Amino acid sequence: MKAFAAACMAASATAFDAIAVPDFVAGMIFGLTGDNHLTELEACYQGGSKVVTDSQVAVADFKAGQYFKGIEQAGVIWNEVGSAMTTCKGMDEDIAKIEAWAKIFTEPATLSKTVAKRWLFHGKEIRADIAKEETDWAAGSYFDAGKDVADALTLAVGPASSTEASNLSVKAPVEFLAGMLEGLLEENHLEEISLCVTDGEQLVDHVEELVKDVEAKHMIRAAKMAKTIKDELPTMLGACKSMGPEIKALESWATVFEHPKTISEDIAKSMLFHRKQILGDISAIKADWSAAEYYKAGQAAADILYTAVGPVQKPAYTYKMDLLAVPEVAAGFVYGMVGENNLTEMEACYASTSPLFTYLESALTSIESFHIVAALKDLEKFVYHFQLDVAPCTQMGDDIAAIEKWAAIFKSPSSLVSKATKHYLTHRKQIKQDIADIKADWAAKQYFGTGKVAADLLTTLVGPIEE
Repeated sequence: MKAFAAACMAASATAFDAIAVPDFVAGMIFGLTGDNHLTELEACYQGGSKVVTDSQVAVADFKAGQYFKGIEQAGVIWNEVGSAMTTCKGMDEDIAKIEAWAKIFTEPATLSKTVAKRWLFHGKEIRADIAKEETDWAAGSYFDAGKDVADALTLAVGPASSTEASNLSVKAPVEFLAGMLEGLLEENHLEEISLCVTDGEQLVDHVEELVKDVEAKHMIRAAKMAKTIKDELPTMLGACKSMGPEIKALESWATVFEHPKTISEDIAKSMLFHRKQILGDISAIKADWSAAEYYKAGQAAADILYTAVGPVQKPAYTYKMDLLAVPEVAAGFVYGMVGENNLTEMEACYASTSPLFTYLESALTSIESFHIVAALKDLEKFVYHFQLDVAPCTQMGDDIAAIEKWAAIFKSPSSLVSKATKHYLTHRKQIKQDIADIKADWAAKQYFGTGKVAADLLTTLVGPIEE
């Protein structure tokens, strides 16, 4: 039956417009590389119509549910295209790129695994491209029909980009993990994770399995896969020494996964009460992954875990006070506020041991929990004790006076709370980054940097200092 259909297609090919085949091929190349060679191909293409009839055979395979046969047929199509373009000039770079991409069609095992994985995320879009190819061909839109085939192939086996292929194994799991942690902890650790994460390659595969199980309502399997992911995290993050509190918080939260039956019931309840939200997150994972937005895909995965299991408790940070750190924090704060580096003077005149960072630390915790009033009280203490501590530094009179004038804003708490809340909602991303930078600088004993970023945080939250 299939042979008869192919024969009918081949017979009808004799009625193709003269430009149909080169237009179709030009559309394929455009879809794979982004370069439009339609004019050149209409002049130089030496092949017959077999590339089109074979494409239609591939389409027939897809329509019959024989997806892998359809993809294998696509490899045959490209070989035919390449041999028909031997006289085409000025297209060597694009042809070389596609030839490198097409090598996967000579590796059946790799091809099968790749298509199986990508079909999970893009099956619906691939079927839509195939349907569109038939519509475009019937309408005489041959270029668009070729592009439709290229779009389907790109979704099925990946784009014709050697750069992405070489970076995917490194970039994808790292950014995905960082996004997932940001979604669970509300802290951005991408930079640290990029340097310290290990053995993260299987994370993406396991999350894909989790998504598939949730969609199919296989809750026991989903729970077991969630536990597998939980067990992998300590190994992946084991070398991330600066993330000790975060890892402990995750480990405490993840104890629920030790009881698959209980967690499967929790996931089932979540699907019952939050089905729309979870399905939306699943769609977001697929869309973000397709767009190489791996960090965002990780955040969407975290949303599913958050909805199903609940939030991770905020990490408990313990900071040991180094007396030598206090003048550096103060000097960094002055620099961040007025742009003057008074570190040398500060080290000579600063005599207090007031725990400035204690007030700052408490404020950070309140901001992260969106307790703006409590945060402002702690920040006011930070500024007040800073002013007391730098009083002996008379040679810095102008700078201190400017900060004192700015600090008068804390005397109007009602308007300050309103302003700070508005600024937080407007600049939430920047404020979260400042909080992460303060913690990182303190952990690295970069005390001057701690003070400088604290100034950035304060001016973003309550307003800048006047010139």
